[in-house]
Amino acid sequence: MPKEEPITSTEQQQTFDIYRKAMTFNILSRYDPQVNQLLYLSSHCVVYEFIDNDWSKLDYQGTICLYSRKEYEKQSNIQQHSLDTKTIISNNLFQFGIIIFNRNKPENFSIGIIPNKFIANQSDKKLIVEQQNELIIVKDLLGTVYGLWVFDSKDREMIYKMLDYCINQ
Repeated sequence: MPKEEPITSTEQQQTFDIYRKAMTFNILSRYDPQVNQLLYLSSHCVVYEFIDNDWSKLDYQGTICLYSRKEYEKQSNIQQHSLDTKTIISNNLFQFGIIIFNRNKPENFSIGIIPNKFIANQSDKKLIVEQQNELIIVKDLLGTVYGLWVFDSKDREMIYKMLDYCINQ
């Protein structure tokens, strides 16, 4: 009987990563049935909101996921027309999404994302993303400003770059 080669720690880590992504995708699909592909995830994120010229910590922290959505692919009119924010929000026409699976309470945090090129000329209602110090700052379509603090600096940089691409492509 041939002797089996031991599994290396690299192989174990790759197997674990595949399993973790598959489980995350399955959980995510319960919250957003239109999930198409998991683009990036990081194990720890804390959400802040910018109110009255100050950052206020919200009761959301946990795994952050950036993902693409199927619904967008079905909406051929999006690619041909600029839409107003009310239409985008009421019809859930987001191409991408962010969700933070909250460890503090059952309610999760999410932001819908659509490239600015599909939003009608309402400069105050466009999505904005920037990075300042250790925060990824996102202004959503309603004008609310959030700060996302991602524990791992490499993950923080990657999430910022991906969000910037998703919004400004």
